[in-house]
Amino acid sequence: MLIGSILTVYSMGKAIQTMKRKFRLAYEIDPKLPLYKEWGVSLIFVVLVLLSFCVSLILIVAGRWLLSLLSTHFPAIMEIYLSLQVLRYSIVSAYLGFVLFGIYYILPGIKQRKRDILPGTLFSLSAWMLISYLFSTFLNRINDFTTLYGSLGTIIALLTWMFLVNTVILLGAYINSFFYLKNQGNSND
Repeated sequence: MLIGSILTVYSMGKAIQTMKRKFRLAYEIDPKLPLYKEWGVSLIFVVLVLLSFCVSLILIVAGRWLLSLLSTHFPAIMEIYLSLQVLRYSIVSAYLGFVLFGIYYILPGIKQRKRDILPGTLFSLSAWMLISYLFSTFLNRINDFTTLYGSLGTIIALLTWMFLVNTVILLGAYINSFFYLKNQGNSND
């Protein structure tokens, strides 16, 4: 189990480093940091991104199911159901916004204005929430999904969701790089 955990963290660290390379490609830069700083930043973002996926999965994708499960044991929850719905989306939005802003501010490894990071952050946050909501709706509407396809189908659906979220994160970086390059005078427009 220890070896599996170490390999998981290492693999995710490599994924974050790949994301950094893609961000730097978008910004048309190539700053190199010492190896210990590269891995230090990667490990911090491994934890933040892993928590982002978990929070998003639990509160958005499985949130409706969890609330209905809790309401069977605690009927008083139905009185504040709408408030809990708003709260779960607010918590996820605030946390994801914080993480995405940190990703776009720190990972490229360059000095940039905070206002140039906001368009990509808002785009990525909105798209991530929309993708998660649609994924949640899909899973809630398909009651026989796991019966029909089993665990393999669930894993494929989860990997598709993760692919779409990662694509949205990269698109946000390209949006931010557009504003950065425009302010630097390096835009090809």
